Amino acid sequence: MKQIRMYVLTVIFSTAVFFSGCGKDPAPSAPAELPVRTEVQFGLFTGNTFTDTIYNSAALSVTLFINKSPKSNPGQTIPLFDTTLTITDMKQLPALAQSFLLTRSSGDIYSSSEILRAGYSFRYTVLGYVMQYGTFEEIPAGTVTKMVTVPLHL
Repeated sequence: MKQIRMYVLTVIFSTAVFFSGCGKDPAPSAPAELPVRTEVQFGLFTGNTFTDTIYNSAALSVTLFINKSPKSNPGQTIPLFDTTLTITDMKQLPALAQSFLLTRSSGDIYSSSEILRAGYSFRYTVLGYVMQYGTFEEIPAGTVTKMVTVPLHL
């Protein structure tokens, strides 16, 4: 009788040990995406000296911007940086262009769900005529530093 009890207890203990380690392991979760910050550098460039008399009354405004959009709705833009420079003395523009470099951080961008863009627009007013131009470019995911060159020429 004692042997049967011992046998039953051994079977129960072995079964308990066997089944206690047979649980399903939870599926490993994907690591959370880390945000990326991009330093965007804006530089001005001009090949014109603007010494002609027609530029005496000319003016220029340049808008520099960084924005992001959700990949699910690329038409929606979320401004991250936006500034406008106004230049009324065009003769100073070449010197300004040589020394101008503006660096801004994009803030946190989640490349799996967001698109980062940087660009510029400018507006010249010369002899009563207005010329406007603007463009932007998407910055590839994972880019650490991006240089945006703004060509200022008529």
